[in-house]
Amino acid sequence: MPPTDLQLEQETTITYNAAEDHALVWSTDPTFERKMTKLGVQPIQVGKRSNGQKSCWYRVPKTWIRVKPPTVQHLTDEQRQERIERGRALAAQNQSAKSSQFPVPPA
Repeated sequence: MPPTDLQLEQETTITYNAAEDHALVWSTDPTFERKMTKLGVQPIQVGKRSNGQKSCWYRVPKTWIRVKPPTVQHLTDEQRQERIERGRALAAQNQSAKSSQFPVPPA
């Protein structure tokens, strides 16, 4: 599914350099704003874009900025099959637990 225009406009830009110990983060993404609020970081500047979207500038320690590729697990066929079976068993267990919490009334 292609992104909507609104999703394309919810951008975040991170700027930092070697001379300073902090990074500046600019964002119009409300999810990012909630995350920063949860972390206790208040915006240093709040504005509105021409399309009416709220935008915020944040100052964060440069140590918070990470670029980390996803980890890749190399599993043997036996390990992969074991995990599949364990996942199916957990799914069946969860399904039976849900059905016991909300029993179907007799007809």
